[in-house]
Amino acid sequence: MPLVQESGLSALLIEDSFHERIAIRRSLKKDVPTLLECESAEDAIRHLEQSPSEFDVIIADFKLPGMDGLTLFRTLRQMQCITPFILLTGNGSEQIAIEAFKAGVNDYLVKASESGYLDLLPALVIEVIKHHRLKIRTELLELSLKEAHERFQQFMEHFQGIFWLTDFQEPQRLLYVSPTYEKIWERPAFQLARNPLDWLEALHPKDLDRVRNAYLTLHTTGGYNEIYRIIQRDGSMRWIRERGLINHNQEGNPYRISRLAEDITDRTTMSEALQASEDRFAQFMAHLPGLAYMKDDQFRLMYLNPEFEQVFNIDPKNWIGKTVHDVLLPDTAAKLQHDDDWVLSHGQALEKIEDIPLNDGLHQYLTCKFPILQHDRSPILGGVSIDVTGQFKAETQRDHIFSLSLDLMCSIGIDGYLKKTNPAFEKLLGYTQEELLSQPLILFTHPDDRISTQAAFHQLAEEKDVVDFQNRIRDIRGNYLWLEWRATPQLQEKTIYAVARDITQRYHATKALRQYEQILSTSSDFLCFLDEKNCLAAVNHGFCEYFNLPAREITGRHIRDFVGTDLFESQLKSHLDDCRKGRVVCFHQHVTFPAENVRFMEVKLNPYVEPDGTISGVTAIWRDLTEQKRLEQHVRQTQKMESIGTLAGGIAHDFNNILMAILGWAEMGTWKHPKGDPAYKYFEQISIAGKRGRDLIQQILTFSRQTEHHPRPVDLGQAIEESLALLRATFPSNIELCFGMQHNMNMVFADPVQIHQIIMNLCSNAEHALRPNGGTLTIDLHTILIEKGDLQFPPTLNPGRYVQIVVSDSGPGIPDHILSKIFDPFFTTKSIGEGTGMGLSVVHGIVENLRGHISVTTSSTDGTTFLIAIPEYQIPTGSSPHSKPSPVCPGNGHVLIVDDEVSITEVLKEFLEHLGYTVTVRTNPLEALEEIRENPHRFDCLITDQTMPTLGGDQLSREILKVRPAMPIILCTGFSHTIEKENALEQGISAFLYKPILLDQLSQTLTHILSHAKPKNS
Repeated sequence: MPLVQESGLSALLIEDSFHERIAIRRSLKKDVPTLLECESAEDAIRHLEQSPSEFDVIIADFKLPGMDGLTLFRTLRQMQCITPFILLTGNGSEQIAIEAFKAGVNDYLVKASESGYLDLLPALVIEVIKHHRLKIRTELLELSLKEAHERFQQFMEHFQGIFWLTDFQEPQRLLYVSPTYEKIWERPAFQLARNPLDWLEALHPKDLDRVRNAYLTLHTTGGYNEIYRIIQRDGSMRWIRERGLINHNQEGNPYRISRLAEDITDRTTMSEALQASEDRFAQFMAHLPGLAYMKDDQFRLMYLNPEFEQVFNIDPKNWIGKTVHDVLLPDTAAKLQHDDDWVLSHGQALEKIEDIPLNDGLHQYLTCKFPILQHDRSPILGGVSIDVTGQFKAETQRDHIFSLSLDLMCSIGIDGYLKKTNPAFEKLLGYTQEELLSQPLILFTHPDDRISTQAAFHQLAEEKDVVDFQNRIRDIRGNYLWLEWRATPQLQEKTIYAVARDITQRYHATKALRQYEQILSTSSDFLCFLDEKNCLAAVNHGFCEYFNLPAREITGRHIRDFVGTDLFESQLKSHLDDCRKGRVVCFHQHVTFPAENVRFMEVKLNPYVEPDGTISGVTAIWRDLTEQKRLEQHVRQTQKMESIGTLAGGIAHDFNNILMAILGWAEMGTWKHPKGDPAYKYFEQISIAGKRGRDLIQQILTFSRQTEHHPRPVDLGQAIEESLALLRATFPSNIELCFGMQHNMNMVFADPVQIHQIIMNLCSNAEHALRPNGGTLTIDLHTILIEKGDLQFPPTLNPGRYVQIVVSDSGPGIPDHILSKIFDPFFTTKSIGEGTGMGLSVVHGIVENLRGHISVTTSSTDGTTFLIAIPEYQIPTGSSPHSKPSPVCPGNGHVLIVDDEVSITEVLKEFLEHLGYTVTVRTNPLEALEEIRENPHRFDCLITDQTMPTLGGDQLSREILKVRPAMPIILCTGFSHTIEKENALEQGISAFLYKPILLDQLSQTLTHILSHAKPKNS
């Protein structure tokens, strides 16, 4: 069949000259009936983008508008258009011709009337097309030959015999030996690489010289066929039959030595061994997947394997003794005979593709022909032909499946560039195949997925059979689609074959489902699904965690096993029945779970409706509101305490004013009477009683105020006494309260309020335990020494001296099953409304913050004992925890007193005038403010109360400081939520005093601020 049929050719002409197009059209009309004409390179490119292989040849003028013909050629090659290209030019420049051929243009023709190029053009077109098609076919045949050769090599390597291959010019160079050598010879193959004659060392001494001579004279004899023995390690012998042959190259020169050996030990005689060899040969040929034959030196067929009967539908016996000219068509026979002549004349094997016409059409066979050497006779011809037609058909079918597949299929080069894609690939992503093949696949991959994708390709490059991975690929709209890949490498072809499936919808659905599962698994609520029998079909993590069971031990069990039979029968069952009628049920109930205390739960039941409208189950949500209830109760208790604190503050304000008047006049009385006077003793007792009242008010404020802790050196004995003074009045008479300590000074560095909280909470719990039958509550206080390694205390506790508080009661003790929970927040054994569950957790937190330790011992017979160790505070040498009374200091200056309590202003005025001050009193703060505005420097100092009608002390101070910024001011308060000492000092107030104010304290403060005040006129 000719490579180019003169009819049916098509060409694309790119020429901007109208007359030239007409002339070329007429010239090619006979040989190229289909001719498409374009006036510019851009028109041609747009047409070829749609169908790059539509034409058999492209003819282009060199000079074109916008782009010359040579640039057009390079552009088309970048577009993967490989159609033959002929360049026409009018000037015949030699430089243009050289550049065109270097670029790869198929041919070049000068448009000159004298050259007769129109007459040459048709023949040139036919020749270019013919040469191009021949090149394509040659490349395909070479590829098929290479694949067939590789299969033949694999077949030989799996052959049960031994195949040897050495270099003819360098006999010491071993090219190949099959793996069965080591099994039969029991010698390592690597020794042959060092010494190709190493195999002779195993031969029987009687056979050694014969076989060595046959091998060493191979270059003169052309081959040998020997049977010999080899001796194995255990001394046994094996019979070997070996054939040797010299292979020649295309020039007829010897270049290789090939040998084939087989083990014939199982034959007892040489004839039996020969017969067995012939039998094996016959079986081998009978099962050979191809045609096998032998011809004598006259090229007459002397053996045909059974495959001939199937292929040619003949009796092989009828072809024996005949040549190919007798049985095949003349053209086919001539080609086959030519190859046979070459093999026997050159004495070497030949491999090639042969075309054999059969009844069902032309078949392609991969044929290997080789000479078979004989003793004292001419060599005969052997041949094996394998039908590779099916391979081409399979490739066609594969391409058909490739194009029809709904999945994305592609081949990818080792360099990462797509080599081929199917239509589904292009349809999903929106790119053309040219666009996909122009860039590596990694550039279409989401940046976050590139590392994992490259890792997958790295595994494929390391010959892993199949690799599965996922990534996101960008489509033409810029959206990223999730693809699931399965890929396998063919490293011999340097290609990766891959199939991908669009899983975008599945990925997002799975992601959403996982999010829902995560929400359910992290919920602290109990979520479960009940089937029609009220058995648990599914539960969430919160349900499993609460009951400390895995899901597999929960599902399938009835709900009554977890909520109790009584609760199920009395309440839950009726609600479930209502829910199965299509209602959403929500209710609250107290639930006693097995081995747990009572929990307050909110239960919500929802019917599970199937798509057909039937209700197949119930989804239940159990929310534990116990802690919420306790928090609400705690908030109410806190609000109650805040209300009590506010009430106590109001009472303290008024009471402090009363006490200040009492204490002030009492101190005045002691100053104006000598100590021997009976009146002095009366005033002294009044002063002592007033100070006790002052301390009581201060203690009430300490327990009611919500302020930050201010740690300082505290005597624990005194702090405990203050707490017990309040507790004794609340304890019933059947509880005996005892307090003892080893010595008078037990100093710690803490906030007194925190110490009061510790004692109040521990004693309140002890009182609750002793309440039914009474008993004894004992508090002991002593110092201990904790040394390093003391096992009674945790290793984190610093060694040193500690003050230990021991609180013991003679009550029933704490049960073992709740002992580990007593310091948990909100844990309580008291009835609802009696406790918040915060007492012991607060005590534990205070002790930890003080770097101390708390422990508990308990028994049903000896009661409960709490032991609290707090680091002892060492008083600096020369200092004393009790301050000495401050002396009264005389003074001078004009002092303005502003207070709405007349009794206070009177005693202050009397006292300050006694010290030498000039005193002005105002009970209305607005009048005082107006007076200072009129004469800012009239007064040396202002003493004002904080809580007054119309204007507070802090407000009055701010207004005065606007008029006179350096004015010394002393702010006094009995109790106030609106201002603290720090705030007052920040506003510019000179001093801040709490009522009731002792007169000596006022004297010292007044002397101090006046000595540091600026002169009036400064």
